[in-house]
Amino acid sequence: MITLTRLSGKQFALNSDLIERVEANPDTTVTLIDGSRYIVRESVATVSDLVEEYRARMLARTRTVPVAPVRPTLEVVQDTQGAGTPAHPAQVTPIPAPRTK
Repeated sequence: MITLTRLSGKQFALNSDLIERVEANPDTTVTLIDGSRYIVRESVATVSDLVEEYRARMLARTRTVPVAPVRPTLEVVQDTQGAGTPAHPAQVTPIPAPRTK
């Protein structure tokens, strides 16, 4: 999210992933992919810089967030009888995937 300022001076946060385009008409107009438009005090260059800085912060965070180890979702089990002779081909047993938030 980036923080922008309406012409009235009221600030709001905007999901920068939804921005389709930013134009100066002469006021800066931010158009979202759903057609919504916001007229803001910031210049086109400033909005562009804010989006770039936000995305850089998000990428930097991916290096510091711990990642849970990946567990296999399937395990191959081979059932044998006697001297290592398979009773039947390998059997696939599902293992529950780890829960995510």
